[in-house]
Amino acid sequence: MAKDRVIIMGAAGRDFHNFNAYFRGNEAYEVVAFTATQIPNIEGRIYPPDLAGPEYATGIPIYSEARLTELIKELEVAQVIFAYSDISHEYVMHKASQVLAAGADFRLMGTGSTMLKAQKPVVSICAVRTGSGKSQTTRRVCDILRERGKMVVVVRHPMPYGDLRKQICQRFASYEDLDRYECTIEEREEYEPHLDRGVVVYASDHGLLLESVKQMAFYSDACGDCHWSLPTSVIDQELAETMVSVARIVVSPEPSAMSTEAELELWVRHMRPVWKQSVEEMKLALLKCYVEAKEKGILSGERSPEDMAKFLGFE
Repeated sequence: MAKDRVIIMGAAGRDFHNFNAYFRGNEAYEVVAFTATQIPNIEGRIYPPDLAGPEYATGIPIYSEARLTELIKELEVAQVIFAYSDISHEYVMHKASQVLAAGADFRLMGTGSTMLKAQKPVVSICAVRTGSGKSQTTRRVCDILRERGKMVVVVRHPMPYGDLRKQICQRFASYEDLDRYECTIEEREEYEPHLDRGVVVYASDHGLLLESVKQMAFYSDACGDCHWSLPTSVIDQELAETMVSVARIVVSPEPSAMSTEAELELWVRHMRPVWKQSVEEMKLALLKCYVEAKEKGILSGERSPEDMAKFLGFE
């Protein structure tokens, strides 16, 4: 079955999120281009293959929206996805007319196909345009929740001024983190007030973000009808010992396996074909990776394939 060829119209924000949430790894579609507007210096870049996934070995080109009609015809596009804001209803319908006249379908994506499922309670701060006061409202909501004893983190999509590969999941907990990610003045204006309050900020439009937030918020899990649990009521001795045992396996003062360039290349070769498949397939691929690394004489650290087999539950 032939894939529908897709262009996503955006401004380096919701467009990337829609791709990651719905189109990445979707065998029914091939995203052949992004178009960009509003944000300077985006067109002419490539959405990197590291983020786009194995189906996009050379990444996805980003063009100026001014070339939209030309691109629809040149790339034989079947669908155009509109994915940015700060525009009027009239503007959107003009774009729809332009797309339809060029022979493609025009599509707006709803929450059912683009929202990520979180295991933590989420408060969403939204607005119809830039400048409505989302940042101030977010800070006030954080203050209220923290006054009630809740553990809070802030999540937003990254500002696309730097290397997109480094922005897959950014975590800001200190001013040093702002320096490490080479944040612009605009980014600092957004993040610094949260850091001054002791609130950690995550910036990402990738599903990996939820895994990071879930790990950080381990002790603030919700039970039943959103009754916030306390460590003393859910962490017993057995669970504590299990966590310490896992930590000893994962964290070691000695050089760890799968950390050298040769090992990582081997890891990618084994894990990429089964990534996000069944747990058993991924565990078996990881074990095979350790076995081959040992056979090639490149396995670093003290952990052997036998140790990994035991950790994965094969013995």
